[in-house]
Amino acid sequence: MNILNFSAYVFDLDGVIIDSEHIHYNCYKKAFHDILNYNLNWEEYCRIHHSIDTSFEKIFTKDFSKIYSYKKNIYNNEINNLKLLKGFESFFNKLI
Repeated sequence: MNILNFSAYVFDLDGVIIDSEHIHYNCYKKAFHDILNYNLNWEEYCRIHHSIDTSFEKIFTKDFSKIYSYKKNIYNNEINNLKLLKGFESFFNKLI
């Protein structure tokens, strides 16, 4: 099968094109620390953020809008530091 024979391509950004998971985590970690003086660790972040049963919004209901807004501002500053995953640029250039 030739990858260039399709008329449309759909990509999931994180983990396929870029690796932004750790940047999201670090931004949430800073927001939780700065707003609530709460130390969010990687395991807790993954357990909550990737759950179908819960979310940061459900657990931190009262402060979530402040946390998320602060996290989003930090992330918007960090987004310029993201790198394409190895091999994606070559693959994308073939598609073009």
